[in-house]
Amino acid sequence: MDYRISPIGSVWDRGFFSVPVSIAENMLKLSSENQIKALLIVLSKNGAANSDEISKRLGVSKSDVEEFMQFWIDEGVVFSEDSKPSVNPAGAEKHNEEPKLSEVKKVASIGVPSLSPKDIVCLCRESEELQTLLNEAQTVLGRTISHAEQEMLINMTNFYGLPVSIVLMILTYYKSEKEKGRAIGVSYITKMAKNWAEEGIATISDAEEKLKGLDYSDRLWEKITELSGIKHKTPTEKMRKMVEGWAQDFSMEMIEIACNEMKEHTEKPNLSYVNGVLKSWKKKGIKTPEDFEKDRELFEHSAQKKEKYGSLKSKPTYDLEQIKRDALNNTEI
Repeated sequence: MDYRISPIGSVWDRGFFSVPVSIAENMLKLSSENQIKALLIVLSKNGAANSDEISKRLGVSKSDVEEFMQFWIDEGVVFSEDSKPSVNPAGAEKHNEEPKLSEVKKVASIGVPSLSPKDIVCLCRESEELQTLLNEAQTVLGRTISHAEQEMLINMTNFYGLPVSIVLMILTYYKSEKEKGRAIGVSYITKMAKNWAEEGIATISDAEEKLKGLDYSDRLWEKITELSGIKHKTPTEKMRKMVEGWAQDFSMEMIEIACNEMKEHTEKPNLSYVNGVLKSWKKKGIKTPEDFEKDRELFEHSAQKKEKYGSLKSKPTYDLEQIKRDALNNTEI
């Protein structure tokens, strides 16, 4: 279907302005929605606008505006009071001065690369796969992705070596967790990508199995929080492994009994206490409510002995009367 601008109508009442053809032809794939909007505002103001104006029009912070406009500064499209106008137009000549993909990868040998907006543009120019990734990511999230999210996604592919399809599955999980109100951020998802890469997750079926495991872990965590009364909505990796270990060794009925023991002996919910109880039970071979009741009876019997013999934990191993007799017969005293 062809589209044409209508030559008449109220849309023209307030005038019009020009947009460089190179922007429409070369930069739409590389720029975000808000970067385009910010540039249009500048162009509509006779080519000059300040951060306050753009911030107010877009409903974003001034720091966000500076991030959006840095892209156009790097491209030589605009300049600010802190930067000089570029003598090179935005195009291939300028791109020769930008860091190459291989140069950015050198940083990866030291640690996870920290990518500037300029680095991200460079990498996307050299890789259609990364362009597709960022475009698809915006479709998945239903919004313009932030610089931090762009950096996260590119590192998942370039640094950790995950296929784009796997990265998008992780991003979908990220979105669903955020919609549930869980405190899940870029660092959590980056750690998740790192773990998947180390485990060799490289196919859709592998990723689906991992997500099923996470779903099971989430449902288990919800049950544990309900039984214990703790308030953490999102478990750490250590917490996940801990409660998954409980579920492997004990029934939910036994975990509930352990949580009740915790409530009886602590003022505030404490998973470490529950973990200690379950470790003790595993060591003793206590696996059923009946085993627990027997252990409780033994404990109560031991407590009665303690009360009978004072501060001693068990019946004395010595004969007090024999000591008296020995004392009487001891002629050395």
